[in-house]
Amino acid sequence: MILLGIHIGLHWKWTKANILKFYDKSIKPIKVTINAVIIAISCWGVYALSKSSMGLWLTAIFKNGNSQIGGMGRGPGGGRGKGVQNITFSNIFQTFITFLSITILFAFVTVMIEKIINYVANQGKKKLQLTTGSN
Repeated sequence: MILLGIHIGLHWKWTKANILKFYDKSIKPIKVTINAVIIAISCWGVYALSKSSMGLWLTAIFKNGNSQIGGMGRGPGGGRGKGVQNITFSNIFQTFITFLSITILFAFVTVMIEKIINYVANQGKKKLQLTTGSN
């Protein structure tokens, strides 16, 4: 999921361009709406990451070897496999939305990191142009 989010983030310009090509001249409100939705989903992704087993899996590598990967003993069976959960559309949909929001969170973070890197690189180019142009 992390790699999928990074992949989506690295291709965000292409994805956004393909979404926007279906709309007419009124692109500004659509861009604002898309950005607001992405930010809202990313915020939900932060919450979902902290509450889901994905967050526990990611933090387990930083613990002192006392972590129980898997169910982490948090379910109804206490980690002994006795907590059977019925498979319903609601459970599937909730799991899908949880992990989709986490993936979009990683895509959003990737896009922001890429913007920061581009900004810093452009500032360096401007400084280089100023120093070479003044000679």
